[in-house]
Amino acid sequence: MPSISDSFYEPNLEQWRQGDVIDNFHIGQESIPLAVLATPQCDITWGKADYFLFVPVGDFGASFLKIVDPDEALDDDTRSGLVELSKSKLSTIFNHVLRNLNGDYAHRFYYLPPYNTIPTSLDASYLDFQKIFTLSQEKCELMRNNRILTVRDPFRSQIFTRYVSYLGRIGTPDFEREDVYFLLQNSKLLFKNEDLDAIWKKRFKSRDPYF
Repeated sequence: MPSISDSFYEPNLEQWRQGDVIDNFHIGQESIPLAVLATPQCDITWGKADYFLFVPVGDFGASFLKIVDPDEALDDDTRSGLVELSKSKLSTIFNHVLRNLNGDYAHRFYYLPPYNTIPTSLDASYLDFQKIFTLSQEKCELMRNNRILTVRDPFRSQIFTRYVSYLGRIGTPDFEREDVYFLLQNSKLLFKNEDLDAIWKKRFKSRDPYF
């Protein structure tokens, strides 16, 4: 089955929209690789926003570890992938990843899946709601050409809702097996693939066509 990436993004339009993805810009001395516009669409449409609200991405590795190991219980060798995870630890991490993807855990972080369709390439990342910032509309106009994609509804609405309340829920399609496996297999954590398959099979046996 396809990754959710296929339905997550759409091409951006000439006018600004909530959910526009901006890449490679600077605020003072800080370089920001990626951010998503979170200003309510009604304020954008009617010209009521003197300042645009953005949610930037954080460091992917650091964000991932805060989600899967919030209490820093893993030692440095395990975090670096030098020591293989036990099946019980892998199961805990697996559940943390899945719960964050589906919106009921680690609300600070919102996952942006990768996108690789010529000419646009976007690495997987996590929005970090603790790093929210605003820019004047005048400065935003200078970055109009830095927009590369737009987050598609209902995900676009969900990003802003989670920022506003951290508890708000908007129904979205569930993230699938490939999304969970992608995050785990592209981390530095070391584990047995057969353990991961067994965990997935136990949790989703009734609906997973892979088993």
